Amino acid sequence: MSAPSPANVAVAHPLLESRARTSAGIAACVRRGVSTGELKTDIDTQALATVFDSFLTGLATLARDGASGASLDAAVTQVMVLWDANRIAINRVGKQPDIRTLRDDGLHRRAVGTGESTIATETHSHDLEPS
Repeated sequence: MSAPSPANVAVAHPLLESRARTSAGIAACVRRGVSTGELKTDIDTQALATVFDSFLTGLATLARDGASGASLDAAVTQVMVLWDANRIAINRVGKQPDIRTLRDDGLHRRAVGTGESTIATETHSHDLEPS
């Protein structure tokens, strides 16, 4: 990608800010997963957040380029394996954590679990709330 032309700077700056808010929200979600006991404490939280952030950026590009919903859903399922691989096997109440599922409310889709943490699979930045 190249730098925006002078005519497009007014559009590029708000997009940069939006991506920064989304990145911060994803990082907060990963940190919250560690602090609530859903994720292992020895993970590199910034690296895991970067994986999901870059995945979402790529997913958005693929969607704009016309990738099928089925292929995008399959990709989301695969990347969520990474989240699950970093989960603690037994949660705080001594039960196995539930398998993550996708929720679609018509505006956005996100993977959800029983814990407080969620990883957005396609969302607007205002849906990601840093803790």
